[in-house]
Amino acid sequence: MLRVFHIETGALVACDARWDGRNWQRGETFTFLYRSRRHQYFQLRAVRTWCVVTPEQARALYERLPEKVMSLQEAFEAEPEFEVLPRGRDDDEDMRDYKVVRNGDWYFSLCLEYQALPAGWRPIGFAGTKQACLDFIRRNCVFGAPNPRIP
Repeated sequence: MLRVFHIETGALVACDARWDGRNWQRGETFTFLYRSRRHQYFQLRAVRTWCVVTPEQARALYERLPEKVMSLQEAFEAEPEFEVLPRGRDDDEDMRDYKVVRNGDWYFSLCLEYQALPAGWRPIGFAGTKQACLDFIRRNCVFGAPNPRIP
């Protein structure tokens, strides 16, 4: 497993490199396809050049790459390994616990209470349901400007 964009954990699905038993022998194009536990797909094209790809793009890339680390079923048909909101459920009814976070530019966001924060973000001390956190941000947070009441 690998941290992708400091927010997702992903597993290698396919690549253009070959494993020689000790090291990866990279291919000419240097292309690696990863899948997160929530079935988000990421492509690594150079040492640190990542991009998000759609499931359709990921499947096409999978077909082109010579080294399959996961089977087609594992890569695209297996159930997500962790929490995805059921289809048809209104996001505003989400009753999981969130925390309000901010970055150094004073932008505010939400993060699930149990998840690690992405690099550059820190909690400000308020937690609750998604709607409670959004209401707190609307009432108390000024985007892009320090607020003396917010750590």
